[in-house]
Amino acid sequence: MKPINFYLVTDTHYFENELGAGGPAFEKNMLTEQYFVKESSAIVSTTFDRIIQDKDTDIVIIPGDLTKDGELESHKSLAEKFESFEEETGIQVLVIPGNHDFGNLGEYCEVDLAKFKEIYADFGYNQALTLAEGHGSYTADLSER
Repeated sequence: MKPINFYLVTDTHYFENELGAGGPAFEKNMLTEQYFVKESSAIVSTTFDRIIQDKDTDIVIIPGDLTKDGELESHKSLAEKFESFEEETGIQVLVIPGNHDFGNLGEYCEVDLAKFKEIYADFGYNQALTLAEGHGSYTADLSER
């Protein structure tokens, strides 16, 4: 069996800028934010451009904190990026959620675990052999790619 070559990309904290990446309230929030929220789309794009250059990559695994705080539009936009990436490259993307992706994260979190699984069905959940209920982990056969 051929070895599996993969990238592990963590903590993208992607934020859809159309949700309001500007203005006094946003700038005040950014004074204490640990992430480059406004630049997250460019960072994700640059990361995936680098992965495309590696012709031996089979899979990209993203284990959590895909979005800033579970914003529905951020999840949808990121899933679209993953879909385009897979179509362009044939490289499979697999995700699992982190603590910034669903649940009770404050007023902006619009995604629960069921919605997370729906949005990312094509990025691991449809291929899951087993699912751990309650937190979104699963097993998958990586040799089936």
